[in-house]
Amino acid sequence: MPSLNGPTHQPTWSVTCRQAGFTEDRTGIDRRDRALFSFEADLTGLTPEPVNNTPITGYGTDPVGGLLAGPMNVYQPYQYHLLDDTTRARVRLTVTDPADGVGRHLTDLLADSRAAGVWTYQSAPVAAHNRPYCIPAKG
Repeated sequence: MPSLNGPTHQPTWSVTCRQAGFTEDRTGIDRRDRALFSFEADLTGLTPEPVNNTPITGYGTDPVGGLLAGPMNVYQPYQYHLLDDTTRARVRLTVTDPADGVGRHLTDLLADSRAAGVWTYQSAPVAAHNRPYCIPAKG
């Protein structure tokens, strides 16, 4: 999404997610060239509306396997770009191989869904990641 080092109001986005795995010793990431899916959006001429999406809760586990949750607040409003029948074609998701792994899951999840809107944000260099808290286990 927008970077403090990039254009403030960039109207077009193109993101490609590529395959990766662990290195042989499992201490790093082995980045590969094979694209799994890509996403493109052209927001040129659309008027954004400021919205808020925080806190964002991250989940994890502690060293003994207990569940944790930790909220993070982003101190910059998101920009929401509403899409309708005349603008939704500006957003495209391309699945490289719909029959394999990630492609199959994306295809099953999204089916023939159409984009309804796009959120972007240019975060100021500040956020608060609050202390995690324990989530009690179900008995």
